[in-house]
Amino acid sequence: MAEEYTRRSLVLQEWELGIDKIDNRIYLPKSPVQSIDYVAVNGEPIPLDNYYLVGADTFYTKIPLCATMPDGVVIRYKAGFDTNQVPEKIKHAIKMLVGYLYENREGQASGGLGLPPAVMVVLRPYRTVML
Repeated sequence: MAEEYTRRSLVLQEWELGIDKIDNRIYLPKSPVQSIDYVAVNGEPIPLDNYYLVGADTFYTKIPLCATMPDGVVIRYKAGFDTNQVPEKIKHAIKMLVGYLYENREGQASGGLGLPPAVMVVLRPYRTVML
């Protein structure tokens, strides 16, 4: 629930993104990105010196990448915090959420993610915005 709300990987995870083309840059959907492990077009690996990462989530390519098959541009990457580097406020929000779910374990119909407002307030600074 916290990962869905913040749109981040809270622990280290491997992700694969398949798209049709990249003109110059693309925002990777999970952050913070720790490493880019593999980039290929139509199954052919792209050399490391043809792409780079800027900030926590922006993949840049020096040459346009265009595939001849659907989702033929593949980016495999690792995203998330190391276990000992998860921000304390995120840990606190998760503890608050666990307490809330324990107190309300009978279940209830709710829209959205069903996060209590106090948990959303704590997590809001860590939420990435999709444009």
